[in-house]
Amino acid sequence: MLVKNDIEKISEAYKSNEINKVSHLGKLFYNELPKPIKKVVEVANLFSNVQLFSNVDEVIDFTSHFDIMLAKRYFLEGDFRKYFHTIVKTIENTKDVFTKLYGLKELKISNKNKFEKIYPSYSSLEPKTVRGEYLKKFLDSDYKGAIKDISNFISNNEHIEGVLDLADMWYYTEQYYDLMNLCFSLQKGNKLGDYFSYLYAFAFFSSGKILDAVSILEKLSNAYPKNVNILYNLASCYVRLKKFKDAERLILSSEKFFPSPSMNFLKGIIYYRLGDYAKAKEEFTKSLVSKEFEFSGKYNIAICDCNLGMSDNAIRQLIELRNTNYVDRKNFENIDKTIDLVRRLSRKLPSWVISFIILLVSLAASGGMYLLLSFLGLLR
Repeated sequence: MLVKNDIEKISEAYKSNEINKVSHLGKLFYNELPKPIKKVVEVANLFSNVQLFSNVDEVIDFTSHFDIMLAKRYFLEGDFRKYFHTIVKTIENTKDVFTKLYGLKELKISNKNKFEKIYPSYSSLEPKTVRGEYLKKFLDSDYKGAIKDISNFISNNEHIEGVLDLADMWYYTEQYYDLMNLCFSLQKGNKLGDYFSYLYAFAFFSSGKILDAVSILEKLSNAYPKNVNILYNLASCYVRLKKFKDAERLILSSEKFFPSPSMNFLKGIIYYRLGDYAKAKEEFTKSLVSKEFEFSGKYNIAICDCNLGMSDNAIRQLIELRNTNYVDRKNFENIDKTIDLVRRLSRKLPSWVISFIILLVSLAASGGMYLLLSFLGLLR
């Protein structure tokens, strides 16, 4: 039978960062625990890769920062509607300043557009704790100050919550080397839960360590087969490794759950590399509904036309693209080189040679736009 002392033991174990102990004690009396303590237990389970003792829906009540932490379970499962709903409703529902700040942090790292729409209503919040202060700095884009403060906080109290905050901030500020080192340290201590693994894979990919990213993403894709971000990111890795059929299989599976311009763009790359230029053009055209692909999509459509033997059409499109106001100097020069190549080579070389040369130029011109790996990027 549960007694007051058992609840205190769970609370003390969590404060002391004894996450595994929290899971063990919670399992003994779970059904008798009050909801606030159940949340603590489930957070411990989530970040120690122990199966949750209940459905997340049964413990979330939109009142504390633990609800925000548990929302990451929805994210991992690919239920992004519930993920964002939990964040926003908790921000609106709670009276606790720290919880509001915590929810706003989560919203900023996952969906910047939504964050920018609602933050003005909360920008006057005054933090009352050390953690609240570094969260406020992060929300106000003082990233250097926020990371300095959180690092100092962790040096005095290395709790899983502080480590999670730091990992999220390093992801957001693109400090991938630091993020990799943090995740490696967690892995050595057998504390690398699935959410940290997701960030670890992102850091690996962004640092060019594709095989390391794949080893993590393949495991995550088996555990969370409905998370389109995991499937999309793994497909992007397969494209880098020239495993185009594997990439195609994942993208077609992802589209069942969440069709999007990002999916169309990546499918275009896959079909292009498989030599199906007509299909590639079709997918790149579909991606143009998003401004994110306004340059790279149009450029790739022109390259597809060139490979389909429509050199004049390709040149016309490239000239129009070159003269648009969103093309910078570097891309202007690359497009000029492409136009010149198409004009000169289309009269002298076999089509397969032209295709090969144009592919090399297109990869150089598109640069980072050609392959995109983004944390929740499909939802923005």
